[in-house]
Amino acid sequence: MLRVLHVTDRLSPSDGGPPRACLQMAEALAARGHQVSVFASDMVEPGEPPFPALWHQGTAEIRCFPIGRPRIWRRSPALGQALAEAIPHAHVVHIHSLWLWHCWIAADLCQRHRIPYVISPHGNLFSVIQTQRPWRKEPMNLLFQRRSLARAAAIHFTADFERQHAVWPGLENRGLVVPLGVDPQALFPPPKRRVDTAPRLLFLARLHPCKGLDLLAAALIAVAPVWPTLHLTVAGADAGSLDVFRHVITAAGLEPRVEIVGPVEGEAKWALMDQADLFILPSRRENFGLAVVEAMARGLPVLITSGVAIAEDITGTGAGWAPKPEPRAVAEALATALAERALWPARGAAGRRLVETRFSWPVVAPQ
Repeated sequence: MLRVLHVTDRLSPSDGGPPRACLQMAEALAARGHQVSVFASDMVEPGEPPFPALWHQGTAEIRCFPIGRPRIWRRSPALGQALAEAIPHAHVVHIHSLWLWHCWIAADLCQRHRIPYVISPHGNLFSVIQTQRPWRKEPMNLLFQRRSLARAAAIHFTADFERQHAVWPGLENRGLVVPLGVDPQALFPPPKRRVDTAPRLLFLARLHPCKGLDLLAAALIAVAPVWPTLHLTVAGADAGSLDVFRHVITAAGLEPRVEIVGPVEGEAKWALMDQADLFILPSRRENFGLAVVEAMARGLPVLITSGVAIAEDITGTGAGWAPKPEPRAVAEALATALAERALWPARGAAGRRLVETRFSWPVVAPQ
């Protein structure tokens, strides 16, 4: 039995896939008999319910500590004290993300006590991410991040695509590719869907510019005249794209055919997926695409882009479409997908098989 400690900055649902991945990874490892804990701050977004100080995900122990100031640094003295007490007794520590306070404290404590640690960058080593906010990231690189990455036992990538596009010196021989899995609830038998009703599309992700909501709007406008009954549901916490999307859709006269429901979790998320016919996420970049895998688990065909790390898995198994993340390409792919609607059940079944054989936690956890 291993004592495994996961350390992340926060578990807010508004952060999308990384918090879910951390919690589900901990639950899957604990189910294999390991002693697993997750330490995080208790920081949440306005309107989100607070986390209890101690709770469990399966048999994994989750502990949340009060956030300090400044919040942008996500500093938590109580979390630091808990890490100082727990890390010397851990067999391995798994640090999630880069450039944040918990990354510094956890890695330095591991180095001091000679405890091996793994870092999951969650896409932050893409060059486009590294060039954003250099005034903030470069001081962190000099202060601790370069040292932390250099001394890590391994860097965990969730797909070959993420490893190949990671830009950081010295990672060539320490990159470890292990995909993420899906919530076991997603693998319940999916509903039977008809192909002779009005097509229902679902976009579910943070409403961030990198998620390609503008590409989806352009594609919807292009196909709307041919598919007058097409309906789109947009779900997710706003991260800067919602107002522009609303304006474009309203100006095109498509507002009655688009429903915006905000962030969803748990049963509400599965219900949305089960009511949909096609999942669409035209992200410009995605180091994995957990929502895409969840949608495939629910038997949905998926339309993504080549910027999503698991695009080759999806196109190679016939589970969906993956055009370039460009307006015309996404619009043409959506038109093709709609014209091939009779094939959606087969594509959905192919995606479900892909999840069962490659992206389910019983398959992933042993890795």
